[in-house]
Amino acid sequence: MRILSLSQQQGTTTICFSFSMGFNAISLIILTYVFLHFDEVKSDDPKGHLQPLGSHRDPEGSAVELERFPDPQTFYRDYVKHGKPFVVKQGAANIPAFKLWTDDYLREKYGDLDVEVEVGKKETRAGEGKSVSLKMFLDIYKKKDIYMVHDMHKKMRGEFTVPRSMICGGFTRGLQSVVMWFSSGGTKSVLHNDDIDNINCLMEGNKDLFFIDKKYQPLVEQDGWVLNGGYSSLDVEKVDLIKHPGLKDIPWYFTKMTKGDCLFIPKGWYHNVNSYTHTKRNLAINLWFIHIPYFNKTDCDVKTDIPDTEPLSNFEVNDPDASEAEQMRSELLVPFSDKEKITLEDVKEVFNKASPEDINTFITFADQNKDGVMTWEELYSFDPMELLEKAPGIDARFEKDKDDDQSQEPEPEQKSHLVEEELSKVKDPTIELPDVVPAKEEL
Repeated sequence: MRILSLSQQQGTTTICFSFSMGFNAISLIILTYVFLHFDEVKSDDPKGHLQPLGSHRDPEGSAVELERFPDPQTFYRDYVKHGKPFVVKQGAANIPAFKLWTDDYLREKYGDLDVEVEVGKKETRAGEGKSVSLKMFLDIYKKKDIYMVHDMHKKMRGEFTVPRSMICGGFTRGLQSVVMWFSSGGTKSVLHNDDIDNINCLMEGNKDLFFIDKKYQPLVEQDGWVLNGGYSSLDVEKVDLIKHPGLKDIPWYFTKMTKGDCLFIPKGWYHNVNSYTHTKRNLAINLWFIHIPYFNKTDCDVKTDIPDTEPLSNFEVNDPDASEAEQMRSELLVPFSDKEKITLEDVKEVFNKASPEDINTFITFADQNKDGVMTWEELYSFDPMELLEKAPGIDARFEKDKDDDQSQEPEPEQKSHLVEEELSKVKDPTIELPDVVPAKEEL
């Protein structure tokens, strides 16, 4: 026996042997030695290369665990304002839906409602789905490679609640959407971030989350970041650290959620979500709300007693136009968040890239009593979309250089035929599949 060749490519070592009729005990000893010392064949590849996300180093820790949702002011001051995630253990246990929403209950009470279904549990951001009845989804989801992601129907909101942390202070003004994530487990999200805050409550199953602090944005987004999608193109199960070198030393955090837990994910934090279950049932609800630049203490002062929860049906979930307007207001005003009142000099400093005309237009909109000082009440009184129509340059500082964006959103694959193929296996001739609907992003 003799070694013909030894080669390395992307961390994989290949050894070729030639055997002859003279194979004997000495040959066996040599072969045994080579395999026993196989790991001594060194590679220049970084630790964790072509391994699952997080293999490059041990986690720094996990999200803070709380026994109860904090009061609204503490929530804003300690967690929202500075972007600090936390988990409330069993924070969902008192939500009516936590006990009510069995498959039988959902089938009987809400089975006729339409929901969005996608094929493939590993998120790619390139798929599309189909709208089917909730009853149909419940009949097949434990047998098929599908999952449901859908804005909660208005009829269902009375059985879900808003936690005490959000009941006053301005949080519900920007309540953007409430999304249900439903599968038999085994789903994996891309590494992504969101430009709004959210609270995720787990009704059934388990979730493991990989987190990176938003302060590491330059490292995360330097390679393979899809700017207009807000996610990384890397394969979370086999991370290529040659193509994504910014991740090879980056600190990260690990958080585990179990049934009944609620997790606060701050705006901008990068995360990957893996859902699994021992019961073939994984259901989570996301409360997505626009990041508020200012805590409205007066709004809480008028409430003599803040309950632990209030029904979601008591609040208005914004339509897309209202959400866009409040999101723009948030982006415009976040730089002023440490100030009780805003002066003309503050405005000029923040919007220093805008023209003098656009700055004057902003002041005209915001300084409604013309006293040279803008209160938060005034800043929340004007229409930000109307402002941008008249002063388009005021948001110049938020625009990123499109010429430097080397990773644009890929063209969606037409996966709707896969959905139809899965659903066609269900023997229900009364079901018709409507047109393709766009998929939503995970967590």
